[in-house]
Amino acid sequence: MNGIEPRLLDRVEHDHVVKIRDAQPDRDIQHGLTLVMDYLAGGSVHSALQGGHRFGVRRALVLVGHILDALDHLHAKHGFLHRDVKPGNVLLDESRETAYLGDLGSAAPLSDDDRTCEAHGGTLLYRPPEYGTGILDVRSDIYSLGVTLLEMLRGPFPYEEMDPLQMEERLGRGRRAFPDRFAEFPPCVNDQVRRAVRALVSQNQSSRPASAMDALRRLQQCKTIDWKVGGPRDTAPDQWEGAGLPGRDGKVRSYRVEVVSLSGGPNRGRFRVRSLYRDRDGGNWRRLVPDSVADLGDREALDRAFAAADKDAFQR
Repeated sequence: MNGIEPRLLDRVEHDHVVKIRDAQPDRDIQHGLTLVMDYLAGGSVHSALQGGHRFGVRRALVLVGHILDALDHLHAKHGFLHRDVKPGNVLLDESRETAYLGDLGSAAPLSDDDRTCEAHGGTLLYRPPEYGTGILDVRSDIYSLGVTLLEMLRGPFPYEEMDPLQMEERLGRGRRAFPDRFAEFPPCVNDQVRRAVRALVSQNQSSRPASAMDALRRLQQCKTIDWKVGGPRDTAPDQWEGAGLPGRDGKVRSYRVEVVSLSGGPNRGRFRVRSLYRDRDGGNWRRLVPDSVADLGDREALDRAFAAADKDAFQR
């Protein structure tokens, strides 16, 4: 603890920043403090992901929007950079429908002249590519939150495959700490959302939104079905379900994309890909487009199925 957090949190009043109720010296830690804060039953995004929770696409955008709102408040009103945005510092209420920014222990004031601060602390995986230059700005927090959003959309990163020395080396070259293959999106994330997230996690600072509020506006402009993975948690996804947007009649359609293994006939060993909808819970599922037959790993067939659902949802 650097002494900044209790003083800063004492001044920060925002709906999406964790409220600190009291701070007392910790006798067991030199210069340490024990903080008393509101209990958030949903835990953190990190603990939710590790526990197998699957965030719907639209829900992930909403939760990250809450944190962008909090970061804008921290940056613009208080002139501080968080410097350690990550899934473990995004906390959730019991329903996991509201997010809160926590742990300002690494926060640092932005200079008055160029609105930057020294690169220090933070968590290796979520450090921005400019960390090696020693200088951070508000786009650095935006990057770290973008990586958090990427993880919410794709599922937990394979931490066991990540070598800290290689991560440090990539950061030293101005690259993301993780390989590009870990930045791939699942098929249920449409192009609008992909473009918005890629802007947040761009290796080039100038390609990122200039402020947290700018980033928030970009996410709010994304239209998407709230896709969520269905089926067993310990197998590769073969079913996705989600709610669309209200149509002209005010009703919300449900959508499903499913991949079914074919066990007989001329296409034995291949897969049927289906894009379905229904107008009410308990109603019959209907096809949006004819089924397609694909081989294992045929991403184009999945992309077409999700695109059909998007087209129906956005034109209603």
